[in-house]
Amino acid sequence: MSTHTIKRNNGLSAGIDIGSNATRLIVASTLNSKIDKLIFNEKRSTRLATGIHKSGKLTDQHIDIAIKSLKELYDIAMGANVSNIRIVATSAVREASNGHILIKKAKDIGINIEVISGEEEANLTLLGVQSVIENLSSALIFDIGGGSTEFILTPPSADYNDDEIICKSYKIGVVKLADMFNIENDKDEDVLACQKYVDDYIENITFEHDPKTLIATAGTATTIAQIALNLKHYNSDQLNGHILNIKKIEEIYLNILSTPINERESLIGIEKDRLDLIIPGSMLLISIMKKFNFDNVTVSDYGLRHGVVISA
Repeated sequence: MSTHTIKRNNGLSAGIDIGSNATRLIVASTLNSKIDKLIFNEKRSTRLATGIHKSGKLTDQHIDIAIKSLKELYDIAMGANVSNIRIVATSAVREASNGHILIKKAKDIGINIEVISGEEEANLTLLGVQSVIENLSSALIFDIGGGSTEFILTPPSADYNDDEIICKSYKIGVVKLADMFNIENDKDEDVLACQKYVDDYIENITFEHDPKTLIATAGTATTIAQIALNLKHYNSDQLNGHILNIKKIEEIYLNILSTPINERESLIGIEKDRLDLIIPGSMLLISIMKKFNFDNVTVSDYGLRHGVVISA
């Protein structure tokens, strides 16, 4: 597992994650390599990975949206007088043949972006999850993203070294799947084709030993948990550690699937930018649980972006 020099002080740190679906900012104080107090938690929807599975490129439109969002969030962080800031870009930027254009446009306005590997993304996700969930021995943690899905498998022993942690990144994510199968149309054949693709893909993922617990982070898991808890307003404290049963997940998924996309916003817990993405996301979540024989999954609202803050 790669390490970072973590500055331990009483000041504020900021982390910005330029993802395939959204750009997110967290401003927080950290203590002993964990989030101590969360100050800001902001998000801008960008859909940066739109069309990338066909062209291999980011569109000019989505680059501009991402830069505008980045500048807004960067200014918020600077306004909070943070001591440290780290800005990372993940799947969409690292895979796109023209990802350097976004990097340059950001640099032109004085913002430096670090493009991280899938393995580093997994490492930072683990760092974030460790802030809120204890006893992570023999745990399989996964982050369903817009352009990729990361898995982190910890060793069976509670007293393990960082180099014993297994991190894997796979090029499957909710924005890519929604684009590939035109999920927005809600057509049965598209949904079935997407489901088969997801199941076939997940079936080929293997690990050296069987995990004892399953932990899901990122938007799909937190959205399903928010619906299950009937939360009208996002509440990180209630989401962290919530346990979802696969039958409840399937019930929620089928309810969403039977609701036309233009009516889904009325369902409590689904944000506007996730109305179509929740379908492939749910497929991935259920498929992963079945693949590794888990009836329950623990939800962590803390993940990549929190790990970025801690590493800052």
